[in-house]
Amino acid sequence: MLLLSVSVVWKRLSMVHGAGRIMSRTEAVKTLNLAEEIHKLDH
Repeated sequence: MLLLSVSVVWKRLSMVHGAGRIMSRTEAVKTLNLAEEIHKLDH
């Protein structure tokens, strides 16, 4: 379930930031933190 959440969040952020743009390290860290929070909520 976590993997699905991460990919969904990642796709949404990618769309917001523009397709084909490589995410910066900061954005990636924010995404992972958000995914971790989602994971906590799921359990």
